[in-house]
Amino acid sequence: MNLLKDLQFAARILAKRKLFSLVVLVTMAIGIGAGSSIFSLVNSVLLQPLPFHEPEQLVVIETVRGGETGRVSQREIADMKEGLRNE
Repeated sequence: MNLLKDLQFAARILAKRKLFSLVVLVTMAIGIGAGSSIFSLVNSVLLQPLPFHEPEQLVVIETVRGGETGRVSQREIADMKEGLRNE
């Protein structure tokens, strides 16, 4: 019974203060939207498994040239495979 009276009172106050009600509504909409967006991003990036058959076998191949590390190009990988076949 008290909850119904409280809701009626809140509705009357919000109806009287329309600008305040609009600010509250927009703030809540932005907050809910931001929370949903952040959850969707975290869910897709961190919580879902990678879309590969055996993701634990993925590797990154890097080289060291002149003291700096860098990624290996597809051509260099093909050359490495060819070199392994010729040995």
